Order: sequence, then C-alpha cells, then structure tokens
Amino acid sequence: MNRLACIFAVIFCIAGAGGMAHADGIADGHKCATTRNNPDVAIDYCVRAIYSGDLSQDQLAATYYNRGLEYKRKGGCGQAIKDFDSAIVLRPDFVRAFKSRGVTYFEMGEHKLAIEDFDAAIEIMPDDASLRRNRGVLRFYRGEFAAAALDLDSALQRNPGEPQHTLWLYVAQARSGRESNDVLAWYGRNFDLNQWPGPVIAMFLGMIGPDVVADIGRTVFEQ
Repeated sequence: MNRLACIFAVIFCIAGAGGMAHADGIADGHKCATTRNNPDVAIDYCVRAIYSGDLSQDQLAATYYNRGLEYKRKGGCGQAIKDFDSAIVLRPDFVRAFKSRGVTYFEMGEHKLAIEDFDAAIEIMPDDASLRRNRGVLRFYRGEFAAAALDLDSALQRNPGEPQHTLWLYVAQARSGRESNDVLAWYGRNFDLNQWPGPVIAMFLGMIGPDVVADIGRTVFEQ
C-alpha cells in the first residue's frame, strides 16, 4: 500500500510540474507581448516562451512576432526580420508580420522588399485601407508617383474620412503631373477642416496661411 502511494505521489508530482511548466510558458508569452518600455526584459520573456515547448503554432508565431517588434525597438532590424520570417513561416496569413517586416525593410532602405511584403499583406486583406496607403507611401518614396496615387486613391475609397489618405493622394497626384484640388475640395465639403490635419488641407485650398497652420499644429502637439 505504501509502495502504491509512493507511485501515485511521483505521478502527481510529474503531472504537477508539467502543468506548471505549461502555465509558465503561456505566462511568459503573455509577458513577452505586454511588457512595455523595456525591450531587454520583453525579449527575455519571449525567449523563455519560445523554448518552453508549451506554445501552440499560432502562439509561437505571435511570440516570434512580438520578439521581432522588441528587437526593432532596440534598433536590431536584422534580428527583427529573422523573427518576422519565423512568424510568417508558422502562420502564412499573418498580416501584421508582413506589415511589420515591410516597415522594417523600408527603414533599412530595402524598398522593393518592403513593397513585396505589402503586396502579400494586401492579397490576404484586400479591403484594408491602411495597407494600401502604406504601399502607396512606399511607392511615393521610390519615385513611383502614378502607382502611389492609384494606391492612395484606393485607400481613400475604402476609408473616405481619413485625411491622411487625402493629403498623400493630393501630393502623389501633384508629383505625377496630375495636380488637382478636387480631392481636397471634396474632403473640405464633407468633413470638418478644423480637426487636425484638416487645417493642412485648408492651407492647400488657400483658405488659411502656413503661419496659421503652424500655430494650430503647435497647439495640437503640445496637448
């Protein structure tokens, strides 16, 4: 009887230890995702979660992604790219990983690779206006002004109330030789130009001067 009790005690301890390890792995993954303003601590949590063996495939993809964000915050773009790669391999429809890798490539000067990542993200989520705007901005910086204008127009159609889309579209059209105030005037008729960055649009329409916009901007960003 004592021997049987010992066997059950050993089994209980093993099961309990395994359960605790699983809980620790999940908890570390959560801390990896939620630790703020201390990338080194967050990365330590991510590493422990990744090597715990306790995460599902989707959880592991998310943890690689979160570690990539922390490496990027530290300026480690190369390591961030590797982690975003791992996240995408584990979860090929991980739009945020494509987007973050694309932004990182852009910051590294790899604009072609950045656009390819946004192409992939848009294929997965074709109606996401922010993805189209970001690809449009990337194309603008590559000097592809006509293609940028197409993306930005598409973004504005999907999210008509977004002034950032409006401003970028205006600038891209102007740089592509099709300068027109039509898109700005349309925004002014339908939305409040007093809400930032509405005053910038009002300036382009000749309604207020640059000094007024600068004063408004200082007030907005000092709040």
